[in-house]
Amino acid sequence: VADDWHASANTVALVTGVLGGVVSMVGCLVGGYLCDSLDRKKAYMLFGALQAGCAVAMALAPRTQNVFILFTLTYALITGLSYAAFSAVVLESIGLGAAATKYNVFASLSNMPIAYMTVIEGWAHTRWNVGGMLFAEAIMAGLGLLLFVATAALLTRRKLPGARAT
Repeated sequence: VADDWHASANTVALVTGVLGGVVSMVGCLVGGYLCDSLDRKKAYMLFGALQAGCAVAMALAPRTQNVFILFTLTYALITGLSYAAFSAVVLESIGLGAAATKYNVFASLSNMPIAYMTVIEGWAHTRWNVGGMLFAEAIMAGLGLLLFVATAALLTRRKLPGARAT
């Protein structure tokens, strides 16, 4: 992907390595703060929508190294926001009993989308190049958002054990 933006190997190493990690950490801290002042589920949905928007914007942006840096770091920041919101939603949902076990089950299940998105994005990149890959990511984020909204609404309406009405 970096080749499409003419990003050097050193640039890729910097923005997907140490600098990306620091920016993601900042996103986690900001996301945690925001999740304390917003409804956690709404924050999670907002951050997912921002992630999709970032992918679309990158797909439409000029293919230069500076644009690569900008969007890679923006994506890292939003990823940090999303990690914080994911943790907040899970911690709010699991209750007190066997909390460590339940959290780790959710955390391990959250790795499944990472695995299947690698396959989907590889296929989309092969078929439609980098722009199509980024649009495919945004579409999948939109579908995930719809699934999350439907599930949250169902759990809230039925007031199933462990679900908190907001």
